Amino acid sequence: MLYKVPADAAEKINELQNSSEKSYGILQELMTKKLGERIAAVPVPEHSYWGESKTLSKLTINVTTNCNLRCKYCFADFGVYAGYEKGNMNPEDAVKYLDNLIVKNGITNLVGYSEKICAVIAKYDIRLTISVDGPGEIHDLQRIFPNGSGSAELVFKNAKLLKKNIDAIEATYTINHVLADISLKDLRKYLSDTFDVKKGRIMAVPVTGNAEQSVL
Repeated sequence: MLYKVPADAAEKINELQNSSEKSYGILQELMTKKLGERIAAVPVPEHSYWGESKTLSKLTINVTTNCNLRCKYCFADFGVYAGYEKGNMNPEDAVKYLDNLIVKNGITNLVGYSEKICAVIAKYDIRLTISVDGPGEIHDLQRIFPNGSGSAELVFKNAKLLKKNIDAIEATYTINHVLADISLKDLRKYLSDTFDVKKGRIMAVPVTGNAEQSVL
């Protein structure tokens, strides 16, 4: 669900986020007052995501539930998470949030790009976390299109276009890496060298619980 936040509210929330002296209750009261009755009934969760200060530090906006890939190890039912309807965010709403968010980050599989989209990313200086599973031959075994073809060629092409904005990498380590004698260390080095991303910004997660892809 998306909400339009007045500029003064956004400024105040940002102030609270950066002040450990402000109380958790002030932020909750501000959100209730500024965002209206719809948000008033939603309790601010008290769990580890909020950290010690219990203030909002990250907002994730899901722009689509209609994934263009069919990764063999997917846990999210190809975007719908076993319940959500397939669809895309209204472009006008997306622009409003790009205009108001302070720090902008995106997670992408680097598939659905055009000159227009690249121009928007450059305009708003959006930092990207990309999903790449390694060398093309490995990537193509698991990150595939609905027709079964691999996505590596397009992914590597778009990575060159968006190089200045790529800030981090998420990779999935599977049995295909093991069979190709590629260790987790090897994978992280390859991704760091290929995409010019610091190793500390690369997360490679082994697959478990998937009969075909699991490394265990």
